[in-house]
Formats: sequence, C-alpha cells, structure tokens
Amino acid sequence: MIGHGLPASVYGPEKDLLIAHLQTIEPGATTTYEHMDKITGLNIREHRHILTAARKKLLADKQMVFGVVSGAGLKRLDSEGIVNVGQTVIKKISRTSKRAMTTVAAANYDELSDVSKVKCVVSMTVLNLVSKTATKKVQNALADGITKATPKMIPMSDTLALLSK
Repeated sequence: MIGHGLPASVYGPEKDLLIAHLQTIEPGATTTYEHMDKITGLNIREHRHILTAARKKLLADKQMVFGVVSGAGLKRLDSEGIVNVGQTVIKKISRTSKRAMTTVAAANYDELSDVSKVKCVVSMTVLNLVSKTATKKVQNALADGITKATPKMIPMSDTLALLSK
C-alpha cells in the first residue's frame, strides 16, 4: 500500500509515464511540477510517492540523479552536481551527529541498565567518529591521500591509516 491506502499497482501507469518523461531530461535541464502534473494527470506534489518511486527507479536502473528545485520541480544533475550531493550530505550528517551526541549525553548514565550503558557508549562512539571525520580537516587529509589511480572509494584500511597521521 502506498499514498492514500491504494495498492502500488494503481499508480503503476503514472509512475511509468513519469519515468519515460524524466529519461528525456538532459543533465542540467529541469522539469516543472506543473509539467509532471500534465503528464501523469495527478497533482504530483500530493502524490510525491510516485515521484520518489520514479527517481529511485531511474537511479537504480540508469544512474540518473534528479535534485529538487525548491517550489519549481526537478533538475537532472550532471556528474559535478551528483558529487556536490555527497558534500551537502556530509555537512548534514556532521550537524545531525553533533546534535544526537548532545541528546544521548543528556541521559543519566548511572540510571541506565547494563544493556543501555553499552548502547549509550556505542552510540556516543559512533556519533563522535562520524562527527570528527566529517570535518574539512579530515576531508583535506583524505584528499591529500588520493592519486589518479585511486578507485571511487579509498579502502577502509587506507582511510584509517590516513586519519591516524
């Protein structure tokens, strides 16, 4: 079930129409919500789940990425834009992990059960790791370790070695 309690198959044709349309968008070009409304016959903002499903399908099957143009529609991202998504998410993760650490730290450790104490320590440790590794300083250290021969992602053992310097 999706949307308003209707089975996913009810929106299959609209999703397929949306996918067909989005596939025609060139990198850097946009499409408006109004145009997508006309294509699907639905108010796409009210049926956002169809748009989300279409975007996920295109990402999985065609490596096509669409960003939101606030209040207007979608923009197909080029490779530079796709990489910028990663940078934006890193900033968000850093802020979120810091807020979560403050929240978890508010628990009275002495009142926790042994199981909850372990959860608390694990949570704080992981959140601290995320918070500390999402900084510009760490990103610069990682960038210094990248060569033209580096694959899309530095292996974890190499990452840890770079961080330990």
